[in-house]
Amino acid sequence: RGYLNRPELTAEKFVSNPFSGNDPDYAVMYRTGDLARWMPDGNIEYLGRLDHQVKIRGFRIELGEIEGQLLKHKEIKEAVVTAREDNGGNKYLCGYIVSDRELTVAELREHILKDLPDYMVPAYFVRLEAMPLSANGKADRKQLPEPNGSIQTGAEYVEPRNEVEEKLAAIWQELLQQDKIGIHDNFFDLGGNSLLLIRMHSRLEAEGLAQDIKVTDIFANPTVSKLAEFIESTAISDLEELPIKELKLPSDYFGAGTANGPSTFKFRLEGVDKAKRIAKSVNVEVEDVFLSSYAYLMSQLSGSQEIAVQGLFEGDKIKSMEVPINKVKDFQNLFKLVNEIKNQDTGSYSLDKAEKASLKRSENAVVPLFYRSELMTVKPEQLRVYDILVEIKEEENHVQFKCQFNNKRLREDKMQHLINGYVKLSQQLLKNYDIKN
Repeated sequence: RGYLNRPELTAEKFVSNPFSGNDPDYAVMYRTGDLARWMPDGNIEYLGRLDHQVKIRGFRIELGEIEGQLLKHKEIKEAVVTAREDNGGNKYLCGYIVSDRELTVAELREHILKDLPDYMVPAYFVRLEAMPLSANGKADRKQLPEPNGSIQTGAEYVEPRNEVEEKLAAIWQELLQQDKIGIHDNFFDLGGNSLLLIRMHSRLEAEGLAQDIKVTDIFANPTVSKLAEFIESTAISDLEELPIKELKLPSDYFGAGTANGPSTFKFRLEGVDKAKRIAKSVNVEVEDVFLSSYAYLMSQLSGSQEIAVQGLFEGDKIKSMEVPINKVKDFQNLFKLVNEIKNQDTGSYSLDKAEKASLKRSENAVVPLFYRSELMTVKPEQLRVYDILVEIKEEENHVQFKCQFNNKRLREDKMQHLINGYVKLSQQLLKNYDIKN
């Protein structure tokens, strides 16, 4: 039944019998599609069906082939492979095994890949004490449990050590639906596949981590630690082209921070009219007055006479400046020097290029950015490059400031102290500066 007038299917299932001898009554053998194996005592053990064909990611897969390959492993007594669906409706393979000892995913992947292609490796493996059976003694696939990562990857858990590793681990946890991922866990051992690889690349782009990184690069660096190292190496290479200079702060400004995003302080300074009069008296911009105050404070704090600061004051070009505090006698000199350095043609780079970069700083070093509010909206990408972002906005009766900083590196109490010092210095400057100078 089912084979009438279907010669191709008939030829596939009714094959020559090598055991018939010359007896024409037994010349043909029927291929049942069952999977079985000879036992040492001469009995034949039934294992399942060979014709459980599924289609996953465009590939037609015979589940019995995978089961047969698993049974070649000397430690595995029984094996069943099923196709399941995740919450997004995507199909994946899950392997169920009965074995004497715990087998790692790496071991199982390596064993399957000896004879089968990568797309036939199950995304998950579940070790069972015994295979659930139906009333007729066959494996009951409906009773097989949902995968829960019960087989270990074989990698010792090590938590993320830096921001890039934290972001990668979070992305992997979401895509692979895992609660805990260490930096040495292998993406493919945790159930990763080519489709998830592409989705991960899209997530990396959204997080600003995929600059000049291809899907093949992710495939070649399948652990969090290796991929983070690769990302940082490419980002550092890009950043070497940018004229960014660091600024040293006292060591007590650094310490373990929070992972709840950047900290923000807002404050305002009255007397914008006085600031405008000061700027006009020495032919500079209002921002030069407050940038000078900032540079002077950082010089006092760091003990350095060469203060590095990045500034965004026009268009999308960031100016990398180094202010030599030791060359000025008073604030009037400092205003003019800051204005002169800011307007030089050299030492600038685009905001877009900075957002795609990442900086490996030296010990106790930060990179500050001073910018006009209308020229930039702070994104997570900028906080990978700039530890301190100071926004200035001129209002009708005052100047509004907003300071955001990387609280994963910098202590909030020390940054509060720094901001208070800046406010106090700027207030004294506006109050005591003699415009007749």
